[in-house]
Amino acid sequence: MPCGFSGDTGTRESLYYRERSVTLSLNQLLGKYFSVGASYRFSDAEFQEHFVELTALSPSPDRDESATLQQLNLFANFNHASGLFAQAGGIWSRQSNFGYSPDIPGDDFWQVNAFVGYRFLRRQAELRVGLLNITDRDYRLNPLNLYNELPRHRTLAVSFKFYF
Repeated sequence: MPCGFSGDTGTRESLYYRERSVTLSLNQLLGKYFSVGASYRFSDAEFQEHFVELTALSPSPDRDESATLQQLNLFANFNHASGLFAQAGGIWSRQSNFGYSPDIPGDDFWQVNAFVGYRFLRRQAELRVGLLNITDRDYRLNPLNLYNELPRHRTLAVSFKFYF
């Protein structure tokens, strides 16, 4: 455990952080124009803070916190030879937190996203319009687990990409 000094107090502390995660992905073509896929990620994070000189205090100022995050991403794609494409998908997230005082509740939610677009000749450019978080579901995830930030409200996303 790395040791250092806590803020301006000069009190020695040791910090420890570890996150372990595993991801499994499956993708399948369904005919000429369609594909579907799923990915599942499990992440377990742990944080410990120990104040070396304050071990005799009761209650102890030490912290031992952890969180587990599960995410399932399901999607379906349509790609036409003309350049038109569409994608629909959902992301399920569930997080549980342990060791917090006061207790931090976890969260369990779905977000649904949809996109339509057009790829120009030879894929030199792409125009894409999407609606993210269609159900307008806000969430409260503990940042102890690393995750891609999701939109907190219904969001219109428009992109235009050039490829050289």
